[in-house]
Amino acid sequence: MPLQLTVRTPRGTAFSVTIDSDRVSVGRASTADVRVPFPTVSSRHLEIARQGADWAILDVGSTNGTVVDGAKLQPGVPVVVSDELVADIVDVRLEFRVRQEFMDGFTLAETGTMVRQMVGDALDQQQADDLAFFEIFSGKGAGNRVALPDDIDQGWVGSAKDALLQLEDPAVAAHVFRVLPDGDGFAIDVEDHARVQINGEAATGRCPLRSRDRIATGGTELIFFDPLEAYLDELDGVGIEEPSAATEPPPGDAAEEAAEGSPKVEVDEDVSAADGGDEGADDAPSQVAGEGVAAAKAEQSDPQQAAETADGDDSEPEPRKG
Repeated sequence: MPLQLTVRTPRGTAFSVTIDSDRVSVGRASTADVRVPFPTVSSRHLEIARQGADWAILDVGSTNGTVVDGAKLQPGVPVVVSDELVADIVDVRLEFRVRQEFMDGFTLAETGTMVRQMVGDALDQQQADDLAFFEIFSGKGAGNRVALPDDIDQGWVGSAKDALLQLEDPAVAAHVFRVLPDGDGFAIDVEDHARVQINGEAATGRCPLRSRDRIATGGTELIFFDPLEAYLDELDGVGIEEPSAATEPPPGDAAEEAAEGSPKVEVDEDVSAADGGDEGADDAPSQVAGEGVAAAKAEQSDPQQAAETADGDDSEPEPRKG
């Protein structure tokens, strides 16, 4: 029987996904099968696995732990979900329910869309403010924009009248490339006959997009912007080693906290304060979110200026070793 996982965000909004794979990872990083994009969740926080006819969850040695019925789970020790189980990760709640059939909500293949909606909810942005978009940077129609819905299946860019973004350029084919979801971001799939450049380099086949990418075809140049990318990058913990599944309680401070039964709430290791200490950790989630919102506002208010100054905006937060 499938398992339904409902994530309740710190704002109380619920997002549900159906689990139908034998083993699924849950965590903050983009490498997780189900990404829960909040700073108090570890990059790889817990696993969901089938055990015969049952489902079980286990904490893999997370920073802030997983609490079920008021007790913190011992890392590496599975807990069976008999029918329903509620687990808390500081301000995020996970609700597990075994069902006879598939339920409404997202599938595992659609969790990228779920992540973007969760982030938009967490940043308290209007729906239109968190949508990625293309803007025509140069050529006919310069300044025109088209938004990309988070749940987009595909959309064409070209001169065709039914294109998601119609380019009024005689040098552009009817269908130049498709826009597709790619994880919690977007990609383009260039047609074989089309001549496309991304940031001055020839592009063929499927190409992931990054915010501020410049896409040229014919006599038209587009800029792609994703207001949520900066926030998601902060949470992804680039360069941080993923914890391995634990069979013993974690060493050091984490073990002491588990023994005391009153763990200190921390922002996880790779999104904490830049100085590497605990001071300011409680303020880090709002700081990270603020940086993401600021980046989005800067891009939306003046995309051309944002693109021209992008080279100076590539600094990454110094991670704290957990």
